[in-house]
Amino acid sequence: MENNISNQEGLEENIKNEYTQDNEQINTNNCINNQTNNQTNNESLSISKKQNIFKKVWNYFTLYEKIWMFSLVLIGIVLTIIAPILFPNDYDNTLWIEILSMITLVGGISCELLLSKQSKWAYVVSFFFYDITQTIIYIHDKFWVDVAMEVIFWIPFLIISFFTWSKHEDNKDKEITEVKKLSTKQGFLVALGIAIFSISFGALSYFLGGSYPWLDAVGSAFNLANGLFLIFRYREQWFAWYVVAIIEAVQWILMGQYIMVILSIGYLMNTTYGLIKWNKYIKANKNTNENINKKQF
Repeated sequence: MENNISNQEGLEENIKNEYTQDNEQINTNNCINNQTNNQTNNESLSISKKQNIFKKVWNYFTLYEKIWMFSLVLIGIVLTIIAPILFPNDYDNTLWIEILSMITLVGGISCELLLSKQSKWAYVVSFFFYDITQTIIYIHDKFWVDVAMEVIFWIPFLIISFFTWSKHEDNKDKEITEVKKLSTKQGFLVALGIAIFSISFGALSYFLGGSYPWLDAVGSAFNLANGLFLIFRYREQWFAWYVVAIIEAVQWILMGQYIMVILSIGYLMNTTYGLIKWNKYIKANKNTNENINKKQF
C-alpha cells in the first residue's frame, strides 16, 4: 500500500516536472520568437525610414531639375571616357583627379539646384562634395589665388552662411530662405571692389608665377563677390555666377579638366533657372521686401 502511494507520488512529481519543463521551453521559444519579431520589425522600420527619406529627397526636385542633374552627370561620365582619345596631348589627368572631378561635378550640380530652391542645405553639400575636392584640384594645377580663396574665404563662408540662412526662414515656407536684391549704390560699390581686387591679386599671382594670373584674379574677385551676395542672400549672386561660370570654363579648358567644363556649362543653365525663381520670390514678397532688405545677419 505504501509502495503504491509512493509510486503514485513519484508519478505525479514526474508529471509536474515535465509540465514545468514544457512551460519553460514554451516561454523560451516565445522569447526567441519575440526577439526575432522585434528584430524583423526594427529592420523593416529602418528600411521603411530609408525608403521614406529617399522618396522625400526624390520628390523634392522637379522633373526639370532631375533631368538637368542626370544629364550633366551622364555627359561627365561619357567625357571622362572619351576625353583621353579626343585630346591625347592635353589630357594627362591621373585616376584620382578624375574621381575628384566627378565628385565635384555631382556636388556642384546639387549645390546649384539647392541654391535655386533657396535651401540652406546647399552649403552642407557644397562643403563636403564641392569645395574640398575642388581645392585639391586647384592645388594640383597650381591655381594659387583660387586655393587661397577656398581656404581663407569659401570654406569658412559655407559654415557661416548655413547658420545665417537658418535665421532667415520664410514665414510661410520654412524649407526656403528669404532673399532680396541690391540697391544701385550697393551695386556700384561692389563693382569698384571687384576692380580693385582683380588688379591687386592679379599682379600678386603674376609675380608668384601662377597659371593665367589675371584670369585667375578676375574669377576669384567675382567668386568673392558671389560669396558675399550669398551670405546676405542677395539676388545678384546669380549675375556673379554668370561671370564665374564663363571664367571657370576657360580655366578648366586651359587646365585640361574637361569634366569640369561640363559643370561650368551646367552652372550657366541653372543660373538662369535660379535667377528666375529668386525674381519670382522677390516680386511675390514685394510688400515685405523693404523689411527683408534691412536685415543683414
